[in-house]
Amino acid sequence: MPRYLITTIAALGFGLGFLTVASAADLGGPTAPPTYTKAPSVVPFSWTGFYAGIHLGGGSSNTDWFDDGNAVTSLGSGVLGVHDASYHATGFLAGGQLGYNYQIGWAVLGVEADASWANLRGSMFNCFPEFVSLLAQSCSTHTDALGTVTGRFGAAFDRSLLYVKGGFAWAHESNANPCAALIFQCVSTLATSTDTRIGWTVGAGFEYAFARNWSVRAEYDFMDFGTRDESFLATPTPAPPNPAVLTENIRDRIQVVKVGVNYRFGY
Repeated sequence: MPRYLITTIAALGFGLGFLTVASAADLGGPTAPPTYTKAPSVVPFSWTGFYAGIHLGGGSSNTDWFDDGNAVTSLGSGVLGVHDASYHATGFLAGGQLGYNYQIGWAVLGVEADASWANLRGSMFNCFPEFVSLLAQSCSTHTDALGTVTGRFGAAFDRSLLYVKGGFAWAHESNANPCAALIFQCVSTLATSTDTRIGWTVGAGFEYAFARNWSVRAEYDFMDFGTRDESFLATPTPAPPNPAVLTENIRDRIQVVKVGVNYRFGY
């Protein structure tokens, strides 16, 4: 009897085990371990690459005229170093820029060239104080274009960039000395000088990338063109050999503030 009991219990155990396995199979088998999908990696923002953009702004120049000591072309004065005129020229400018940045860690190195159409105008009445008792004259300057070629160094804070710049500067300007009164005593009714001045520049700015390809910026530049001897010709131009009516040492310094937008290629 015990042997039959043992056999019956074993059979029941086997049957229960079979039912358990079958139930597990019906439920899809053992629970598989959870799987994880790796989140896509975030590409850090970089300032490296070429860019181009446009800008708008305003400028102011400080212009000084000095007698160069030439008695023939200074209406007989020739007093070297006499301060003949000093005035500001102000106005607007608009243009574009093209450059390249290379980022190493937080440091951003770059080069940039920009050019602007400008309309900076200024004048002074009663210039040439050595002749004020004889006739009233005016001196004026008009800068119609300017630009720079510079190197840049900046510090990047993700999408924000603070930078300084320095290098070569140029400006195209016209100077004039029309007689404002007693024209019959003047050598001509108008003496003009047109020249492209070259000098140096330093500046600083802030740029922010509001999208991977686009950024906005604000910038200040100081340009110094030194002192240069300018030859003025009569208008209308006389017959050859077209001698200069007068010559003056003219010193120019220009300050500009610009805001602009850049598009960065390849992103």
